[in-house]
Amino acid sequence: MIVKKHKWLSLFCSTLNCSNNFCEVLARQLAEQIYIQTGLDMRSGFFLVPGPNSLVRYDQKNIAYLDVDLIGPDNFGYSSLISWRCEAHPDLQITPDNPLLPDREYRLEAWWQVLPIEELKKYSEPPAPPISESFYFPVEWEWFAWPDIYLELQIIQELSQAQIKLIEVALEQARVDWNRESEKHGTIHNWGGLYQVEAQKYEMNIDFGSTDYAALSHWLEALENLNHLLPLTRVIVRSVSLRS
Repeated sequence: MIVKKHKWLSLFCSTLNCSNNFCEVLARQLAEQIYIQTGLDMRSGFFLVPGPNSLVRYDQKNIAYLDVDLIGPDNFGYSSLISWRCEAHPDLQITPDNPLLPDREYRLEAWWQVLPIEELKKYSEPPAPPISESFYFPVEWEWFAWPDIYLELQIIQELSQAQIKLIEVALEQARVDWNRESEKHGTIHNWGGLYQVEAQKYEMNIDFGSTDYAALSHWLEALENLNHLLPLTRVIVRSVSLRS
């Protein structure tokens, strides 16, 4: 399905009941334009949603205007404005649910009318680390929205199912240990287990709930204590799954 293919437009397309072809055109053209202007990949945790006024407006040339919010990987929103028009049939006002059938050769053109380029450039650089602790493995930071994060684990060799089970049991115990004093430092809500992405690459998703970044330090320390089972070469903190 097109919406799943272009996850960054999924909320936008479901809200406006966009046709697959309309979603495909918007996703391709808007993503290309923002990449050219900022170097940012919309698949790295961005989302586009209709703005507070989700009414599509048209001018005398049948150019559509729609207020949108571009949501960054850290959940910060940027007010923007997009437009589209039908090159082949300028007399038509194209609505998002238009199927854009190939035999009509619509040649839909979409573009950003307003885009806060300078503000978005911050995502071209990694964020400042929120913790000061160091570990035997390097930790790389991508933009993320606390408290729900993904950890990419790069390791020396592929794990067996028995090793994965032992690691999951140990990490669950680390969660339980932290939550024993939840009234003092918050609760780690849950985590989704350890999933293999490639032969030497695994991933986990943790909902740190009502905690602060001290819980992330606790989790990384738990990973460090599993060196005999999980020989890590690198950990990457991010907001999106590698399996999306």
